[in-house]
Amino acid sequence: MNSKCLIENIPIVWNEWSKKSSNINFKSSKRGIGNGEEKLKYELDIIDNPKGQNSCIDLIHKDLGCISVKDMTKDDCRLGVEASQILGDIFKRLVIPIILWCDKYKDRCRYAKTIFLRLNTSYGKARNILYFCIERMELCKSNFEILNNIINEIFETRKKRYKSLNSEYIKDARKYYNLNGSLKYQCDNCVRNEAIQKTLIIVHKEKGWTIIKDIKKIYCPRITQKSPRIRIDFLDKKITK
Repeated sequence: MNSKCLIENIPIVWNEWSKKSSNINFKSSKRGIGNGEEKLKYELDIIDNPKGQNSCIDLIHKDLGCISVKDMTKDDCRLGVEASQILGDIFKRLVIPIILWCDKYKDRCRYAKTIFLRLNTSYGKARNILYFCIERMELCKSNFEILNNIINEIFETRKKRYKSLNSEYIKDARKYYNLNGSLKYQCDNCVRNEAIQKTLIIVHKEKGWTIIKDIKKIYCPRITQKSPRIRIDFLDKKITK
């Protein structure tokens, strides 16, 4: 499946669990097999078993091709190794240089000191300061938004105002930012790959399953365990069958 197959503004309709999978539990008891994968296998008349944790795909269908199955019973879920690697590169190229810039110039540049203090502050209900959350790549929704705003602000600030913004750290990060976009934009694109490179099917314990074809409905709300989480915006609203 590729991006040309994705159409915007497609109504999302749940396919209720049928008799085909009535004897299969939604909750998986097999290591590496996600919730709903076994059930979906029977719903789609797939012969082969789910691929397991060592594969970047979950199921293969004769018409739908490679399938990524995500359990959205609790609104969002964490992606796997492939997405974690992409996120790691984003942090290495965009976020870490800003941290290094702060550490180097915080005692010499008023603006770097301001950013350093903002990164060393805890926000909302977060138990740790933002700096520690960045190190662990564990960002709740509010911290994710704050970090994105800080990065955007740095690259929108005129370089002439602060000499430290001409450092190699900022130059390299700015070049990457200009080519690839904000942290939020890149993370959204990362999770959208689940629907661009594969057929994305979300499953719900009670509601059933549905194919997501509109990538604008897909976004990254937060980061946990060094991986971006995927969410579908219609799940923010009450949906009836």
